[in-house]
Amino acid sequence: MSLPRKFLIYYEDEHRELCDEPIEMEIAIRTEKFIKLEESMIMKKHPKDEALSTNLADEKDLTIHPSSLQFGRYIGDGTHAAVRLGFHEPTNAWYAVKTILSRNGGHEAVQKEILAYQECSKSDFVVRFYGSEVSSQKKELVLEHMDRGDVKHLGILPVEIHQQVALAVIKGLRDVWQSGPGYIHRDIKPANILLKSDGSVKIADLGEAKRIDNTNQIACSAAGTLFYQSPEQSSGRDYDNKVDVWSYGLTLWELAVGENIEEYFNALEDIQENMPRIPGFPESLTTLIKNCLKWDPADRWDGEQIESSDYLKDVKIDREIVRRFLENT
Repeated sequence: MSLPRKFLIYYEDEHRELCDEPIEMEIAIRTEKFIKLEESMIMKKHPKDEALSTNLADEKDLTIHPSSLQFGRYIGDGTHAAVRLGFHEPTNAWYAVKTILSRNGGHEAVQKEILAYQECSKSDFVVRFYGSEVSSQKKELVLEHMDRGDVKHLGILPVEIHQQVALAVIKGLRDVWQSGPGYIHRDIKPANILLKSDGSVKIADLGEAKRIDNTNQIACSAAGTLFYQSPEQSSGRDYDNKVDVWSYGLTLWELAVGENIEEYFNALEDIQENMPRIPGFPESLTTLIKNCLKWDPADRWDGEQIESSDYLKDVKIDREIVRRFLENT
């Protein structure tokens, strides 16, 4: 039997208490019922939030049902989903609860996303999955709370932080490609690379991930964010995990120039010719990016070539470097 739902309310005097008013999944974001509840809340970050978010349980086999959580503030929303905090008393930690409001493919698509998390989040470089509840009334996933958000909002990254992100993401992608029968992420972009106060850098959002059930199978369906799609993907041709290499290259570029690089181009064909100089970064980054953005996927570097590139070959994962950077940001 499910526990009754509770919602965390923050007050101006910094104390907090639980509210019993239920909110149905379908009206969780923009309805009058939610707005009324939101107006009665002081939607501010409680001083305990950050400390608790870094107290995430380390057990990789930990399972958490959404009904066992006390819900806090919303930390993100989109067209098809919303994400809010959930406090778990047994582990004394905050988690991110993704509520899926609508999805092409319905129930089956949600189950595929859950399977992708189950198989891929064993990686140290993919946001961890802890549990779910899927029914006709609700579709919720309990995920690791990355309390420093995505890398997109940080602007131009210092070289050593850029290298840490670049290395963590390619390690995460290689794990995704090798998880289960193999996956393609299909939506790598700065907004899907998340950070935590302890210096962790992880890939998020497996909602578009494609499971390759046959080692010879090639995907052909469109998915992901349009600008970050490779030429073969956006044109509807068959593709493999080299589409992730393309979007990885664009992501590294954007994190080095601190702008949305879409503004530089009128078409995909412009990317190689009009790639601007990256001030403050070594030429080895430009070489890496150009080899990720080869028009022919067969010519693009694979994961091993990327990790052994001049830009990354001497870099080791160092969360302390990232932690200190975030502490001062």
